[in-house]
Amino acid sequence: MSRKQQYDAHINSSYWKTVRKLVIARDGGRCLVCNTDKNLQVHHRSYKNVGNEAENLGDLSTLCECCHGLFHSEKAKRRREKRRQKKKAPKNLPLMAMDDRLDMNPASLGRI
Repeated sequence: MSRKQQYDAHINSSYWKTVRKLVIARDGGRCLVCNTDKNLQVHHRSYKNVGNEAENLGDLSTLCECCHGLFHSEKAKRRREKRRQKKKAPKNLPLMAMDDRLDMNPASLGRI
């Protein structure tokens, strides 16, 4: 069974339906983004707790179908990827000699 099939089976389980009800009730029966009470879904912030959600309710958020779709849209994925790229250090920087790195360290300045 593929991961997608396993996930789909989990989402259709009675366990998930119970967890889903708990999360929606915790969030006041409304989408946390637009505040609607229509077409509510529960979003996994990460997938590391799938199957163990009842012990990790903080990893779940109530979203309406529209906001959930927007979150998972390709546009949102590109925005998140851009943010990740900005956080990464530039790749093609020359390596500094060990002496240069020591000179930049405030602790080594007293030795100069």
